[in-house]
Amino acid sequence: MTMASNGSMDFRAFMLALSKCADKPELPIEPCIEQGSKHFAQRKEQAELEAGAVLKALIKAGEPAAAEDGEGKKSGLTPEDGDLVKFHYTIRRARGGDEGEGGDDGEVVATSRGGDPTVFVLGKACRMPRGLELGIQSMARGERSSFTIKPSYGFKHPTCAWRLADARSEEALLDFDIELVDFSAGVGVQIVSESSLEEMVVKETVEDGSGWENPRPPYKVVADVRARQSESGPTFFETAEATPLRFSCGDEGVVPETLEACVNLMFKGEVARIYSRKPLGDSRLIPAAPLSPQASPSSLPAIQIYEVTLRDVIQVRDVIGTGEVMKMRVKNGNGEFPIDCPVVDCHCTIHCVGRLKESGHVFWDTHRNENETGAGA
Repeated sequence: MTMASNGSMDFRAFMLALSKCADKPELPIEPCIEQGSKHFAQRKEQAELEAGAVLKALIKAGEPAAAEDGEGKKSGLTPEDGDLVKFHYTIRRARGGDEGEGGDDGEVVATSRGGDPTVFVLGKACRMPRGLELGIQSMARGERSSFTIKPSYGFKHPTCAWRLADARSEEALLDFDIELVDFSAGVGVQIVSESSLEEMVVKETVEDGSGWENPRPPYKVVADVRARQSESGPTFFETAEATPLRFSCGDEGVVPETLEACVNLMFKGEVARIYSRKPLGDSRLIPAAPLSPQASPSSLPAIQIYEVTLRDVIQVRDVIGTGEVMKMRVKNGNGEFPIDCPVVDCHCTIHCVGRLKESGHVFWDTHRNENETGAGA
């Protein structure tokens, strides 16, 4: 605020400053509708479900509700959003349905019977029909139920990525005969690729690893890998116990790129299962998977399974960022990186050996020369 020389306020200057502020355009006030919109969508869905958008009929009961078993599996409980679910399906046109055109009542439009169960992650990535998601969330492991689902909660729901071979059937009232084979808690499930349903890749942690570090370029990894054409299909690649897979992260073409992306999410000692509907491609160490026959022309593609055990993660670092000085861990020490590593002002005792890379000739060994130089362990 401007003051006159006698200490009083300069009213003219004050009004001039005020008018300049008034000339500035006001920032638009936008309503916050995200929370309200979400609440409205939930209320609308609830009303449509109460009106019969999804109807369930129990065919065979599953496991009774129980607490977690000794392996930490949610035995008997129902799956939730984010859980990995495995189920068999047979989809038919509903008898007496008055929605959609073409086809006969009771006609099978898609099935997994005769093959392996399909795999989805509930409510995530490339999704199944919304009505089917809600139905599966009401099922116990081993249960078989039938769901009659209207198109708006079936394949015409905006979140559904699953497409039928006959697009006309997506407009019809459909019966879904579902058997929930198994499910895994979402805490151990990671979606690695979700560009499309046919190319979706999912990683499931079977046994937790240890440590803080994930592999990344230019780290080296040691892993056991078993690859199968499908859940019950033949094994097309498997490492022997004495000869695990060894490769450097980031080396192009050594292993399939998507498989390496999955390994880079693992910790030392972890056991993981990787699901892929599309062959991961050929590489120098792991061949491409042969195409598996579908259970029927209308079924989803067979899911190839890679079982990976990450034996070791070997730390490799570009010390100065130019590639001129590379550090590779030869033997693991005690503690965890980086919290147990020495810092400035720490007293360190080291054993250093210098040798020529080509010939292996040792030109410096602190153990051998410690009496002469005073250096060493």
